[in-house]
Amino acid sequence: MGNNLCVIVLAAGEGTRMKSSYPKVLHLLHSKPMLSYVIEKAEKLKPEKMIIVVNKKNYAEIEKMYRKKKNLAFVVQERQLGTADAVKATKNIAMKYNNCIILYGDVPLVSIETLKNVKKLHFDKNADMTIATTYLDNPYPYGRVKRDASGKVIKIIEEADATEEEKAIKEINVGIYCCRTKLLFKLLPQLVPSARKGEYYLTDLVEKFSSSGCKIESYVIENTDEIIGINSRIDLAAAERILSKFILEKIMSSGVTVVDPDNSYIDETVKIAPDTTIHPGTIIKGKTTIGRNCHIGPYTYIENCVIGDNTKIEFSYICGARIGNNVAIGPFTRIRPITCIEDNVRIGSFAEVKNTKVSPYSKIPHHSYVGDSFIGKNVNIGAGTITCNFDGKRKHKTVIEDDVFVGSNVNFIAPVKIGRGAVIAAGSTITEDVPPYSLAIARERQITKIDYYKHKK
Repeated sequence: MGNNLCVIVLAAGEGTRMKSSYPKVLHLLHSKPMLSYVIEKAEKLKPEKMIIVVNKKNYAEIEKMYRKKKNLAFVVQERQLGTADAVKATKNIAMKYNNCIILYGDVPLVSIETLKNVKKLHFDKNADMTIATTYLDNPYPYGRVKRDASGKVIKIIEEADATEEEKAIKEINVGIYCCRTKLLFKLLPQLVPSARKGEYYLTDLVEKFSSSGCKIESYVIENTDEIIGINSRIDLAAAERILSKFILEKIMSSGVTVVDPDNSYIDETVKIAPDTTIHPGTIIKGKTTIGRNCHIGPYTYIENCVIGDNTKIEFSYICGARIGNNVAIGPFTRIRPITCIEDNVRIGSFAEVKNTKVSPYSKIPHHSYVGDSFIGKNVNIGAGTITCNFDGKRKHKTVIEDDVFVGSNVNFIAPVKIGRGAVIAAGSTITEDVPPYSLAIARERQITKIDYYKHKK
């Protein structure tokens, strides 16, 4: 049996129970389309070709998302006539390969180990068909795996067609098939449509292989979490919980403390060094890297960030930023993209920083907006300070050099440069550059009119 292989991924289902105009297989599971999980795992089987079966409605969106992947082809199932009909649509491409593995685009939690084991069993045993099964205490509503007296798989019986005796069978069909391609497409035309929906089902193919004297092998999946199919938002939430549990257990096993796993959400793409603590209500997404001995949260959102060691972030929102070592951020701070917070910096409560470099030992303690700026070393930004960087058409830069002290309630009208060691008086609106070591005061002189209101009473 030749070892060349193609993978067929069925993604043409309408997903009506999702009640969405968006393709079901593109709904996000832990920040990634569920179809991506299937494709990425299938790629690790090193197939010669992968074929994605889509429908007319979802073709454009799915093709756009995955068109750059190598060795990937798309086939449109013209009418929704069942899973066997979907596979039949791949014939012109799939027949070029000796064997094929059939997967479902809405079963994203199947492990790469399972897929590799199914493939290995199929080739080692020189099988004509290899199916994946598992055992459930409550097998409803799955198709049951029927075996003969010798233990050979002979049939898949759907719940609706099963007798009471057959319904008692605990072994169920998972929906993963590995077949000799020529036999697959020889037997597919022999299937008859179901009486209920008039559709053609892959489950019926097992009986055709068996009755034709073909060799059928089966691989039993021990972890039943792998088999969950996503047909509704409820299923999607269940898959989220399963995947989250797996990811968090892996993170904790690496030496990270997750105080409340039931209320923490961390993408599988996130990397966290040992001895860091994740507090409740924290969401960490994307390509985020967090160093050692950090305290993240509670109730903090972090996405696509690089965070150093010994940093504390609480009750804050941070996206697309680089955060150094020994940094304290929050509570209630927002750090926006293209921001670099260097070592030993303090960003306090109700502050917002965007597209700015903040150099070591500087402080933006509270109630400030600093955008499109450069902040030097050992700078103190007083409460209520704002960099007025947008004139309605363009963004302008504020540069504050080392050792500057900025009093409270200061406005910097960019573009403006504050020289090293300068002091900006509280309440000033700075519209011009300030030379180094200078004192800048830019506010109206106070006028007090004695007894001004006395005569009005």
